[in-house]
Amino acid sequence: MEKQSTNDRTKKGTGGYSNITIKKETATRFRSYSKKFNKSHSEVLVGMIQYFKENNLNPFGEGTKVILDSIKKLERQLMKKYDRIIAILKNMEKTSIWPTYEMVLIL
Repeated sequence: MEKQSTNDRTKKGTGGYSNITIKKETATRFRSYSKKFNKSHSEVLVGMIQYFKENNLNPFGEGTKVILDSIKKLERQLMKKYDRIIAILKNMEKTSIWPTYEMVLIL
């Protein structure tokens, strides 16, 4: 039986691993962040990158401002819809509910 070399083995998937040099404090923070999701470091990093790409966010720019602006826009749209629903209900109350109620009282 032949002995496998360490270059031929990979732990997960088909790709290999690479080292990135980062500060110890950053590595510690990232490890604790990865533990929150119970995922590997690679999976968490891929998820973070995918999130930034999908939402067209720049982590060094005004990413939070973009998100807050979109939330405010959605809130305004919802409030307009609520106002429309309230107007419809008030109209129904005036035109059909109260007259019907008064007719029933007369009987």
